[in-house]
Amino acid sequence: KVRAAPVHLSALAMGNAQVAAGNCFYHAGSCLAFEKRTEYAVSMFDIDCWDVKKRIVSQIKAQRALAEKLPLKKIPIKEALAKMQELAKKEPNSHIMKPDFRIAMADLIRQHVNANEINFDDLDATFDAVDYDSSGALSRGEWSVGLCIFFKGTVEEKDRACFEVLDADGNASVDKAEMAEYVRPIVNAMVPPDAAVLKPMLCDHVAQTIFDKMDYDDDHKITIEEWNRWRSNRNNVVDQTADVISTTVYAAWSKSKSRGGGGLSLTPPANQARDAAPATAKAAPAQ
Repeated sequence: KVRAAPVHLSALAMGNAQVAAGNCFYHAGSCLAFEKRTEYAVSMFDIDCWDVKKRIVSQIKAQRALAEKLPLKKIPIKEALAKMQELAKKEPNSHIMKPDFRIAMADLIRQHVNANEINFDDLDATFDAVDYDSSGALSRGEWSVGLCIFFKGTVEEKDRACFEVLDADGNASVDKAEMAEYVRPIVNAMVPPDAAVLKPMLCDHVAQTIFDKMDYDDDHKITIEEWNRWRSNRNNVVDQTADVISTTVYAAWSKSKSRGGGGLSLTPPANQARDAAPATAKAAPAQ
């Protein structure tokens, strides 16, 4: 079974090798432990170094700068995400395309601010700023997480609005699959193209790790009360995701190097947290 994964790697000759291999390693979970799959992927693709937090902190700074000049900041977050929900229901995968996004945002500005403040170039820039995987379509996770920075509301109001969006089945709780949808755009933003093979595995692992920390009563679901309790302890998804990714990949690199594998040179988690702390402290509340 350990040798099963490479059989599928013949698909690497077609399309994106990293994406193909990433799916392969992800689906090998039934026969390979997460740590072993990560180690193999790191070694196989000789992944280069990157600072996990630095990537998303710079992106959040750019989002904040854009948000400051837009009239969207005058629109309540709850109404904005409700508008996105309406759009998402029209598509089976809940993805939102740029033309529909532009129209919806223009309607909100016209309703809550002033039609004279509509600038479609700025709205296009907003769309691009939260399109974390540059796919040209916003997933539920991307628009529920990314758009919170752009609209009006307290941290608590934004958390609740985001929670209600992620609760796709409307059962007043978030399950692991819904948590994975929440963290996926953040993982995508933190992992560079050269390490794309790790994205599916890391997304699943980050979602499970954060989910387990939030699930205080171990009933396999997260309520808004548990969500708020976790947040009240000065936790945020950006820092937690960065910590999980840096610790996981660094461990995989260490094992790979000890076996004579490829050359990843990742900033150690302790140093990374120290170096990125000032910028992260400013960015974290937006999540």
